[in-house]
Amino acid sequence: MTRVTANGYFDAEVSEQVRVEKRKALNTQRTEDYKNGAYALAGGVVDPLSEDAPQFVKDYYAYYKTPRGYHPRSLNSNNGWNVASSLSFLNMPILQYSSEIRSAVLLSYTPLHRTSLP
Repeated sequence: MTRVTANGYFDAEVSEQVRVEKRKALNTQRTEDYKNGAYALAGGVVDPLSEDAPQFVKDYYAYYKTPRGYHPRSLNSNNGWNVASSLSFLNMPILQYSSEIRSAVLLSYTPLHRTSLP
């Protein structure tokens, strides 16, 4: 998910400028969502499925729109994810795109394992 969000399907959008523009758009949407008090939804898996849909879309459909993977609360089976939810995917792995930071950021470090001193 992080790769497809940052680079597009099949790495078709591999560009710093494209990622910067995506971040701007997603942050703008996040602000609008806050102002509206509701999330804008991106839509779930396309239904009905067109004959000429790419294979990966057919695979999504075969899972999320059939009894095998359908669930009434599944975002992919129904109304989809909120538009701004992919912002976290776009920013990971964090060091991969650190050169693209255009404003001040605060990064905090929390060790997974704490050791206690005697």
